[in-house]
Amino acid sequence: MPVSIRAARPEDIPDILDMGRDLNAHVRAPAPDQTEARFLADGFGEGRRFTALVADADEALAGYVVYMPAYDYDRASRGHFVHDLYVRPDWRRRGVARALLSEVARATRNDGGDFVWWVSFRLNREARGFYRGIARELRDLDVWKLDDAALRRLAEG
Repeated sequence: MPVSIRAARPEDIPDILDMGRDLNAHVRAPAPDQTEARFLADGFGEGRRFTALVADADEALAGYVVYMPAYDYDRASRGHFVHDLYVRPDWRRRGVARALLSEVARATRNDGGDFVWWVSFRLNREARGFYRGIARELRDLDVWKLDDAALRRLAEG
């Protein structure tokens, strides 16, 4: 059965959240704090913060991708950052992840951008193998995240 890539709709949110929990479990990350209300407000409301696409397999969603605008100061170029890419196990190795990322690439080009960034967990070997087949790995970078108490401390000076 083929899949079609389309913009997520509000009625897709419960399935997307389920897949997000599956993704986090797969990479041994804590369960996401995401809620239906927050996803709706941040992904569909005025001033939305991200775009979500789904791989629609008619009777169920096969996967999803969440991405947002990014900017590369050094290259003075626009692009997108992919935060989540997930394909349900029964749909892997069937072109779904490639189709989702292809749509992100098209959106990037249509927005005048010339790059797509993402990060992956080192233990997610299957995904990393796929990524190496389509993109270049930046081995000279570390990924840093400032959040929770550290963010508050720094913000408070």
